[in-house]
Amino acid sequence: METKFYLSVDGGGTKLHTLLFDSELRPVGTGVSGAINPNFVPMELIEQHMADSIDQALGSAKGHTGVEIEDVWISMPGPTDLYEKLLRQRCKVGGFNRLSEGETAIYSAGLSTGLLVLCGTGATLFYVKDGKSELYQGGWGSPFGDEGSGADIGCMAIRAALRSYDGWGEKTALEPGLCRFFGCDTIRGTMAAFWRKKDTRGSIASVCKLVGECAKAGDHIARSILVEAGRKAAGQTMAFMHREQLPAAGPVILAGGAWKSGEIMLSSFVNTMAMRYPMAEIIPASFDPVVGPVARMAMVDGEERLSTKAFVRLRELYPEYLTRWPEVPRLPTRPCLTELGSYTRL
Repeated sequence: METKFYLSVDGGGTKLHTLLFDSELRPVGTGVSGAINPNFVPMELIEQHMADSIDQALGSAKGHTGVEIEDVWISMPGPTDLYEKLLRQRCKVGGFNRLSEGETAIYSAGLSTGLLVLCGTGATLFYVKDGKSELYQGGWGSPFGDEGSGADIGCMAIRAALRSYDGWGEKTALEPGLCRFFGCDTIRGTMAAFWRKKDTRGSIASVCKLVGECAKAGDHIARSILVEAGRKAAGQTMAFMHREQLPAAGPVILAGGAWKSGEIMLSSFVNTMAMRYPMAEIIPASFDPVVGPVARMAMVDGEERLSTKAFVRLRELYPEYLTRWPEVPRLPTRPCLTELGSYTRL
């Protein structure tokens, strides 16, 4: 039987990921480049990032010349028509399917129905039923919203570092940490370098990693920022569930890079959810969103969840795409934090 090729594309406020795989669901090529959200990144840079991601994926398809792509699944807040144009200039393409961020991410958790709390560079909530987004909340973009996102955490951290430097805020390791993070000697030099960056929102969101490191080292301010981020994400989730009368038992799926900051944000989210929805089933996504369409193809028609057998196979095929989650101690008053098969812990 002839091998067919497929493409999964996931883009956002920090990076664009292109994954080429075959009809046996095996990875063939991959490409990663920068942000593609036109609200925050100039179009010439978006086109460059798209071209780089495509060329990397096609170029890394070793042993496969003249690749013809049967179907493409693409999820991004940017111009998908531009990506399609650039891709068709480089190879033959069949179907081109546009998915919402919610649809892609929920399949990366091995499910087809549930409430998705996506905290990446930005933050949006989706209710997905049978693989189709029916409702969504948030996604207003910083500085107006996106509470609980990487950009929100980064903003809180930069403000705390500047207040520490100016002497009217509590001293925090985020102050010297911010200088090291951007490779500068002083806070003023750091901020001057920051404003010269083309993608300021992505740069702000990247500070989320520094917050996680400082929190792990015991910095009080960094820890409080992550507690607040978890509360914000939970507050939005509970409001969404109440307003739309969504099932109290969930499932509630977590996805996005902001969650990778450590167990503090996750614990804060779970504890806050327990106040109103103690029976909610909270499921951390097993894979990065770009694997969502692969998991979708691995699910038998009519299945609401990926089978254990299929999960184990995808885990073996895509170990580098497994999402690493912190361990949160179980308490009787907490919602159920479910593992799909088994998720990788920090």
